Amino acid sequence: MKAILLTEPGLQNLKLGQSTLADLKPGDLRIEVKATSLNPVDYKLSTHGHPSWTYPHTPGVDGAGVVLEVGPEVQGIQVGDRVFYHGDLTRAGSFAEQVLVDHRAVTVLPAEMSFEEGAALPCAGLTAYQALVRFCNLQAGQTVLVQGGAGGVGSFAVQIAHQWGARVIATASPAKHELVRSLGADEVIDYRDPEQMVEQVLQFSAGGVDIVLDTVSRASSTLGLQMVRPSGQLAFIAGRPEPEAVQQLGHPIKVHEVMLGGAHVRKDDAAIRDLSRMGEALSSMVVQGKVKVLISQHIGLPEIPEWLIKLKAGEVPFGKVVATL
Repeated sequence: MKAILLTEPGLQNLKLGQSTLADLKPGDLRIEVKATSLNPVDYKLSTHGHPSWTYPHTPGVDGAGVVLEVGPEVQGIQVGDRVFYHGDLTRAGSFAEQVLVDHRAVTVLPAEMSFEEGAALPCAGLTAYQALVRFCNLQAGQTVLVQGGAGGVGSFAVQIAHQWGARVIATASPAKHELVRSLGADEVIDYRDPEQMVEQVLQFSAGGVDIVLDTVSRASSTLGLQMVRPSGQLAFIAGRPEPEAVQQLGHPIKVHEVMLGGAHVRKDDAAIRDLSRMGEALSSMVVQGKVKVLISQHIGLPEIPEWLIKLKAGEVPFGKVVATL
């Protein structure tokens, strides 16, 4: 089968080639990949490698497709089902014509959704959902700050918070303000002047937000500490806030590190199954028109290496890059 192969760590070592899959393990599905999306974790691990990988390795954590074969001990999924999933990073991934996936992590793709929408949903959408709903227990009437509101995770987070009845503040560059407002943000702030940004957030939130979701960096999550009210919460995906800054706050907050793939790493049955349940909840919101899947670029399988480089360089203007196979 055709696949993107990483011959050794380094984005320059990603090539289109031929690969084969291992035999199905108990609980596995063999899936014909119809679409796959590109995520920061894909270029990060392709750059640095992973201790469990042997080379050549096929990256790609997210995908959507059709079930070709079911292994022993599979329940609830049948051959021919349309599905999407967030895969196990230690295994061969979705930048290929076929992939093996743990059935517990798979969600049936609603008929109203395309494979491209399904592929774009898991990593970014489930991360936003897990951070806000599972970890922070988002409630109507709360005020939420999303740092990086036009990105993959941020664009989903703005919409989820809006649909939960929260007041949403988001940061974005000025060119993306209207886009982020269209997703449900009540206030959109230019992040390029950090001091002014903090002042504006504190003004809009009457002294501090209930929840900060930072999708940007360690420096950004550290800055987010200044905007959380006492007993509020900060969730981050791109860098833990500086410990000294947390200690110097002078009031308690809850800090959550969001690592969606940790479910596979821990081999946590409940957490793996929750990937599927969160997928059901989020795809239902898409079908109902409550959440939009933002796809900024449609590509083919051979274009994945060059677009991973562009994603790393920050050249993707908003939302997700999706490859159709």
